[in-house]
Amino acid sequence: MFDVNDTQTIRAKAALDLLRLKAGRQMCEGKTTCILDENDIQEILFVAGIPLEEKKEKELEVIR
Repeated sequence: MFDVNDTQTIRAKAALDLLRLKAGRQMCEGKTTCILDENDIQEILFVAGIPLEEKKEKELEVIR
């Protein structure tokens, strides 16, 4: 089982709690969908301790 004092485990649990909170805020009685945007996902990953890559400019691929 996981060591409850392990920092990685604590961060993972906090990230899941944040995900549940964000999803719960969007749900109401009778609603069946939940939408998380890019900012929500970045916040959850940050809390989990997963490094985020800098946003890179999209490259345009030209087909000849």
